[in-house]
Amino acid sequence: MEQENEITPNTENTKKQRKRYSTWSQKSYGEKIQLASVILSASKEDLTRLSKRGINKNFLDQIEEHIKTINEINNRQAFLKGELRKTTAKLETKIKSLGERVMKLKKLIKAEIPQPEWKKFGFNDTQ
Repeated sequence: MEQENEITPNTENTKKQRKRYSTWSQKSYGEKIQLASVILSASKEDLTRLSKRGINKNFLDQIEEHIKTINEINNRQAFLKGELRKTTAKLETKIKSLGERVMKLKKLIKAEIPQPEWKKFGFNDTQ
């Protein structure tokens, strides 16, 4: 029983730690990467003690490789988000320009074409 208490002592500080780690799914990618890096770094320093629980250098190396890969993917995603913002801005500009031209054309159609024929142009306006 005493060993179990060492692992999960019932203190206020431990409750805060549990809460911090239990909200993993609520953290941003950056926060997750940072937390994993801190845990990895500390684990490497205490590998001798953690080896008693089955943690070995190979396991920590795998985590390190995951962090490296995730950082690369996260950086790529950030780049793509920037590209998406630029592309969206271009699209919105073009859509606005198209809308202005279509409204001008619609006014000209209404001025020149009789109302019963407007339906073939895709609008059923009354005026």
